[in-house]
Amino acid sequence: MSELTTGGILFGYQSPISQIYKDVEYKFKEDMENKTMEAVHHFGISVDKEELIKALQYDRNQYDKGYSDGRASAIKTGHWIESNIPNEKYICSECGGACWYYDVDKYISKSRYCPNCGAEMESV
Repeated sequence: MSELTTGGILFGYQSPISQIYKDVEYKFKEDMENKTMEAVHHFGISVDKEELIKALQYDRNQYDKGYSDGRASAIKTGHWIESNIPNEKYICSECGGACWYYDVDKYISKSRYCPNCGAEMESV
């Protein structure tokens, strides 16, 4: 099978779209790097292109990590508790607020998030 399809090429044929996409992706990356260097030089900063790219990639990775960590600590999780109160079929375990639900022919649809406190509900 590997003789028939190797790297997305079937019987030695490569789609023109895949080749164009590779070319455009390469050109876009090159243009972005050059525009970044132009902006840096515009402000009179002399820096090696490769070092700048490494620094920007590191910075982006740190931003992504910080965002993920912050989001994880900020999101509350809870679960819906069945209620005996009329028109409040479920209550949030975090804030005690009622769930918005739709009762269509006895079909209950619990929301994935509490509309009152924003807690993400488990097993919905």
